Amino acid sequence: MVNKFSALLRQANFALLPGTCLLCRRASHRTRDLCIECEQALPWLGNHCELCAQPLPFSNRCGECLKKPPAFDSCASAFEYKFPINQLVTGFKYNRKLEYGQLLAALWLDYCRPSSQQLPDLIVPVPLHWRRAFTRSFNQAELLSRQLANELGLDSCNVVCRHRATAKQQGLSAAARRKNLKHAFSITQNIEGLHLAIVDDVVTTGSTAEQLALQCKREGARRVDIWSMARTP
Repeated sequence: MVNKFSALLRQANFALLPGTCLLCRRASHRTRDLCIECEQALPWLGNHCELCAQPLPFSNRCGECLKKPPAFDSCASAFEYKFPINQLVTGFKYNRKLEYGQLLAALWLDYCRPSSQQLPDLIVPVPLHWRRAFTRSFNQAELLSRQLANELGLDSCNVVCRHRATAKQQGLSAAARRKNLKHAFSITQNIEGLHLAIVDDVVTTGSTAEQLALQCKREGARRVDIWSMARTP
């Protein structure tokens, strides 16, 4: 009964206040704040590495994953990190445009929604150190995790803590990113035998995903998947 009422309420809201496309700013003519034309023009992830989601000319494993498979078991991304996805991520992350994050999560579910057999036991956001969380006033990965968890009927939980403040990853080389994140994370709850999905906005070199997966596997996690809105080419 509640679900039927919610659906009717959404329909009523659409009739009174039709959506506005967040990209072109015209009426979207749908409940989603994105028009069909802009949605079709987005840089959806095409052929990619089946493990790390790195864009490739054809779907297979990239050279890095063939040489040394990552600690995580899979990486699901919806987009290449290109215009206008980069603007949505930046606006969400640094300008607190929460509607951008809601749209990104909805689009991710359209493209990457796992089957019932592939659902994790727990959705885990990439943590921020408390100082950065205080400065930014929110953790974008945590908001994405909550939305995905609500849509999939799962639990979102902060089982990973970023106990060491690190320099910003942006602009660092892959080697510097790995060094920057060494010993930065710790597990705060028992995760032995669990299938985890770690959520982040963008995977760039995969260093954060790798360190988190390693730590979770050391603490007994059975499987660790990475769910990211976008993947940097």
